[in-house]
Amino acid sequence: MYKYKLSDCIKEINEKTTENNQYEVLSVTKDGIYSQEEFFKKQIASEDNTGYKVIRKNNLVFSTMNLWMGSLDVLTNYEIGIVSPAYKIFKFDTSKMIPSFGKYFMKSHYMLEQYKNCSEQGASVVRRNLDLKQLLETEVTIPSINEQEKIVEILENNDLIIEKYDELIKEKEQFIKSQFVEMFGNPIINDREWQTKELETVAPIINYKMNIISEKVWLLNLDMIKQKTGEIIDYVYEDIEKISSSTCSFSSKHVLYSKLRPYLNKVVLPDKCGYATSELLPLLPNEKFLNRIFLANLLRSDYFVNYISEKVAGTKMPRVSMDLFRKFEVIIPNIKLQNQFAKIVQLIDKQKFELEQQKQNYITLKKGLMQQLLTGKLKIS
Repeated sequence: MYKYKLSDCIKEINEKTTENNQYEVLSVTKDGIYSQEEFFKKQIASEDNTGYKVIRKNNLVFSTMNLWMGSLDVLTNYEIGIVSPAYKIFKFDTSKMIPSFGKYFMKSHYMLEQYKNCSEQGASVVRRNLDLKQLLETEVTIPSINEQEKIVEILENNDLIIEKYDELIKEKEQFIKSQFVEMFGNPIINDREWQTKELETVAPIINYKMNIISEKVWLLNLDMIKQKTGEIIDYVYEDIEKISSSTCSFSSKHVLYSKLRPYLNKVVLPDKCGYATSELLPLLPNEKFLNRIFLANLLRSDYFVNYISEKVAGTKMPRVSMDLFRKFEVIIPNIKLQNQFAKIVQLIDKQKFELEQQKQNYITLKKGLMQQLLTGKLKIS
C-alpha cells in the first residue's frame, strides 16, 4: 500500500469551450453521467453554453455542494462532453491511481467521510460547501497499480450483476406505464372520452395539519427523490426549529408533485407524515373521484410530462405554471377501474421490492468488498 496526498493523485483541469454547442452537454447524476438530450429528452443547459467546462474520457467530475452525498463520477461512456461551470473536473495521475480504480475509490466509505469532514452545511440540510483545498490535502492509502487493476476486475463483475437487476426493475416500471395506457388511454387528449374535472377540484393543494409531539420531524428534499420513478431515497430526521415557514406538510394520503423541472418526473407517494421543500406540492386526492396511485401514475406518464414540460416558465430552473396546473382537466375514469389499476401497481411494486432486495444484497456485498479491497485488508494474490 502507498500513501499519498489526494492532490498527488488528481489534478484539477479547467478547459472551457470557446463556442456554443462545441460538444455534447452532459449531466452528472447519482446514477452516472448522461447526455442531457438522452436523459431529460431535452437540453436544459443555457442556450449559450460558451465557457462550459470540457470533460474528457476518464476525467473525474463532481459538484462541490453535493459531493458529501456521493455526487461524483468518472466519465467512461463518452469520449468528450461539456458540463456546467459549477462542476470541478480532475485528471488522474495514472502512475498512482488509474481512472477505473478511482471511480470506485472516490466513492468509497472512507472518501465519503472525508467529503463530510471537509464540508460545512450550506443553505439547506442537503447542501454543503466544500473546502477543496482541505480535501486535496487529505492523505490516502492505495494499492499498487497492478493490484488496482485486479480490484477493478472483481468490482466490475459485481456491477454487471447489479445492472441485470436494474434492467429487470426497469421492465417492471415499463409494464406499469403500458398498463396505464392500455386501461386509460392518453390522458391529455382523452381518447377514451372519460369524464374530466379541473385538478384543483378533485386533488387540491392542501397542507396536512401536523400534530407535533416531538422536537424532530421527517423532512423530504428534492435531492432525496429518484428521478422518473419518484421513489424516496431517504428522509432526514430534522429539528423542528429548522423547518422554515415555506415548507409544505404532507401525510400518507397525499401525492407530492414537484413544480420544479417537471421533466425530472419527481412525483411521490409518501408513506409517512412530514415536511417537504416548498418546490413540492401536497395534492390531496378526493377518494370519491381519484385513487392516489392512479393520480401519481397519470402525473408520471410520458403524456403528462411532455405536456406540462412544454409550458414551463424559466430556462435554468423551469417551473410549472401553477394556474395551468390547477386548471388541468384530469380524466376521471370509473373509480373501480382506478382501484383495479392500483392493485396491479401494488403487485408489481411488490415484485420490484423483491428485486430491489436481491439487488441490495449485491450492493452490500460490493460495499463490503470495496471496504476490504480498497483499504488493503483483503489481499489479492
